[in-house]
Amino acid sequence: MAGDIKKEELEFEEPRSLIPEGVYTADCVDYDGPKPYLGTRKIYLIFKTLKGPYSGTQIFMPFNIGFGKIPRGSRYRHYWALVNNNKPWTRNAQGSPRIFLNKTYRILVKTVKPSVQPRVKLVNDPSMGKVELPKGEWYSVVDHFELIDLPDNEDD
Repeated sequence: MAGDIKKEELEFEEPRSLIPEGVYTADCVDYDGPKPYLGTRKIYLIFKTLKGPYSGTQIFMPFNIGFGKIPRGSRYRHYWALVNNNKPWTRNAQGSPRIFLNKTYRILVKTVKPSVQPRVKLVNDPSMGKVELPKGEWYSVVDHFELIDLPDNEDD
């Protein structure tokens, strides 16, 4: 009987992009969400770097937007207003992430170094805290961006 049980093959997702921290030029090429994540909703803006050795690398910027209306103090709402020619969010604004698409930005990239926290301490040792995961699990995210006004005739 035990020989009849088919073992499930597990596959990992492709690793996320990892590039050195710094400032890059990138286009916002897509977005994902809103989708639920750990008790909130998130929107992910997806940027594609334009120049240099990491040209074409896709990196995302996550935004927590909660459920219901997007709060005044949210990061998403602030960036939305900046990209909307510094016009504040209005009652009639839909707040769509499409406003970010097909524009060129200066992005600040940082490295996320995930860690795991044991749920139960196996020994009463204060040094047993979070354990940083290996470099293969690190990834880059956009920490901040600014809209770049490029002339229509610029070629790169």
